[in-house]
Amino acid sequence: MLRPSSCQRLAAEPTSPYHIIADLQITNDLRDGAKYFDDFYAQAGGEHALGAVYTQMNGFVINPDLRFCDAFGFAKHGGTDHFDWLGDFGPASDEHYVIDGLEDLQRVFLEDIESQRSGRRLHENAHHLAEALVIVKFQRFLQSAKAHMTKIKCPCSLPRTTTPRSGTRFRLLPLDPRHLQIEVHPLLHAGELDGCG
Repeated sequence: MLRPSSCQRLAAEPTSPYHIIADLQITNDLRDGAKYFDDFYAQAGGEHALGAVYTQMNGFVINPDLRFCDAFGFAKHGGTDHFDWLGDFGPASDEHYVIDGLEDLQRVFLEDIESQRSGRRLHENAHHLAEALVIVKFQRFLQSAKAHMTKIKCPCSLPRTTTPRSGTRFRLLPLDPRHLQIEVHPLLHAGELDGCG
């Protein structure tokens, strides 16, 4: 039996401000996203031979004032048995790629930080599910943007995270630049956004 999607699990939680994530989308132009990574590859690849490019979002839950990602270049892909190699990157992007469309949720995370300072946290499960859905939506955006990338000629790896409370896990895998696919832990199935607006 297929496990409920994160959107379906969020819908089953008591109503909270985090439920807004179900209706939000990343609104960046796909071609702009593709250009960011192509430009990074062209610049960094001109200085160093690149075997892999990695991207990750900033810690948006603890730093909700801006949502962005960065690009990192590596001489070679370090495999998927462990991820220690991610700390040994070569060139890194000079500028962040700002992610638009999730500002309403950013305000919710900011309010959550303020409520934690006063010693209370409400809607903990919804918080973790919303966090997982942001990452899923970011991965889906990258998957769609990849169709517009023309310069990247090496495996492009996507973010991984573990959010134990929501039970959603993502893992970083090398991706064929010609056939970008989001490959994730079995706990995250292809319909993870089912039930979202």
